[in-house]
Amino acid sequence: MKRNTSNKTLYSAVADASGISHRDVKDVVRGVFHFIGEHLAAGKPVNIFGFGTFKLRERKGRTIKFTNNKLIGARTIVQPASNYVKFKPSEILKSKIKSKATQ
Repeated sequence: MKRNTSNKTLYSAVADASGISHRDVKDVVRGVFHFIGEHLAAGKPVNIFGFGTFKLRERKGRTIKFTNNKLIGARTIVQPASNYVKFKPSEILKSKIKSKATQ
């Protein structure tokens, strides 16, 4: 089972690739994530060329009715509306993933 990439691994990889200090990379990456979070919270999509687009979507609320439960009888659960983030990868990212999968 593959492990998830941690922030520390991300910082190290960017620092090694760019030649920037680990501390500066950490500040930059945190700034990027903060920027994405703030824009999504304001309802603005974030498009990163070559990577993909993050958009805030709304999931409609709904009512779920259970009627065939003999132990507790009829029951209704109300699920409130909520927001979630949708990510759509760019064609460039899709092709990179596809080429890695076929190797």
